[in-house]
Amino acid sequence: MTQKLYTTDYLFTGKGAALENQFIALDETQTICKIGPVSQLPEKAVHLKGAICPGFINSHIHTELAHLQPSMFQTGSMASFIEAMAVNKTRIDSETRREAIKKLLEKLYDEGVSGAGDICNEPVSFDLKTTLPMRWHHFIEYYGMDEHSMNNNFKKGLLIKKISEVSGFGASLTPHSPYSVHHSHRQLLRQRTLQSDLVSYHFMESLDEVEYLTKRSGPLAVLFEKWNSRGDHLGEGINSPMKQLTATIGKNQRIMLVHNTFISQSELKEIHSFFEDPWFCLCPQSNKTITGTMPPAEDIRAMTNKILIGTDSSASNPNISVWAEIVALKKAYPAIPLEEILSWATFNGATFYDWEELGSIEPGKRPGLVWLENFSDPADSHLCNVRPHRVC
Repeated sequence: MTQKLYTTDYLFTGKGAALENQFIALDETQTICKIGPVSQLPEKAVHLKGAICPGFINSHIHTELAHLQPSMFQTGSMASFIEAMAVNKTRIDSETRREAIKKLLEKLYDEGVSGAGDICNEPVSFDLKTTLPMRWHHFIEYYGMDEHSMNNNFKKGLLIKKISEVSGFGASLTPHSPYSVHHSHRQLLRQRTLQSDLVSYHFMESLDEVEYLTKRSGPLAVLFEKWNSRGDHLGEGINSPMKQLTATIGKNQRIMLVHNTFISQSELKEIHSFFEDPWFCLCPQSNKTITGTMPPAEDIRAMTNKILIGTDSSASNPNISVWAEIVALKKAYPAIPLEEILSWATFNGATFYDWEELGSIEPGKRPGLVWLENFSDPADSHLCNVRPHRVC
């Protein structure tokens, strides 16, 4: 059997601290046969100076928004971002849009992403994804502030979910956020669409969201009134994002709460007391663009190790790069070990999506390997100089 052999200065397996001076042996299918110290190397190998880690899992991305840029949006307010999104989302021809998606997919692959959870409100990206050996799970969001639009979006979502599954991708029909789901569909969500699906839910992304859910006032209230909605779509008894969350999603669901920028310790405790399997996805660069705030990673990790990393979309993130998210988190929270943040972007992501062959470097797995060029030391502060490249 022909093997490929690589050596590196530091090896992050996805499950702990870096191992120094290691080799990795791969078979012709890119499956890991063996890892070990260089002193046990059976023959000459390709040395990749720096570090190697497993392929990344981008747990939250919007590839269908690849044609957008942060410069199109006024930052600092979730309401202004949503309004600009409604205006700019479709202001481009389909060919240009598909080309932008294609370039983004190639960038993700080249920088070592082995799998991703993609928000898909239409099937525009599905055929483009079949050209690259990456795993995908599609979250087909639906939302609506009046019952008619909610019904239409529900039917459309079921169709897109079927197209995704026929195309060979995992798929879930999932609600968008606490402020965008009509109360008439909460029971339908819990009873019909979320019994076995993974759930993605934009949560506590901005203070606009909190003010709207608690007081029916603020920038989101002004925007939604412009769209002829005065908050009655939320229904009675919904006076906080937490109330909407627990009224909408079943407690036995595996849920990924995305952003969590303004989540409190009391909300973290309530989430863990209500849900059986909650996960928390951080997208720091997007948060910095929209609200200028980093997610409270220290508070979340004090409660759980079920943390994931995503990039969000090109509309709010000027550099769609999982490594850039890792660097941003390490810079904001230097006390968190690098190997722990890396595990959020590798092993944890694969675990959430049940992609058993991905996420960690160990015999029998096929996670894809990422060469971290210019990496010099796990304690080094110059991580922004590191360049990720796909090895296989």
